[in-house]
Amino acid sequence: MYMPSDITKRPLIDAAVKEIINGSRAHVINIEYDFAKDWSGDWAIFFHVLLSDQASKGVMLGRVTTEVRKRLAEMLRGLNIRLFGYSDFRSESEVAELQKGPR
Repeated sequence: MYMPSDITKRPLIDAAVKEIINGSRAHVINIEYDFAKDWSGDWAIFFHVLLSDQASKGVMLGRVTTEVRKRLAEMLRGLNIRLFGYSDFRSESEVAELQKGPR
């Protein structure tokens, strides 16, 4: 299966993602990513962002997600990665609940 050439930039992406996490440590706990095809069949990069419960409440959620999306987009441009970036967000408590499984 064909993989995008941008996958070779994984070490650069790892370092840049770590900087984003460190710059937002009060709100962002972790960011993981993977390469996959999107709904149109084109290769893309999917970011999975874990937020603190505090950052997931009220007005903070909009502020934090907007800032993280902006920084991820800047990172992709700065590294000359020509893939579309998608991001999803979950809170600590949401992940903990999902890990418990069905009741």
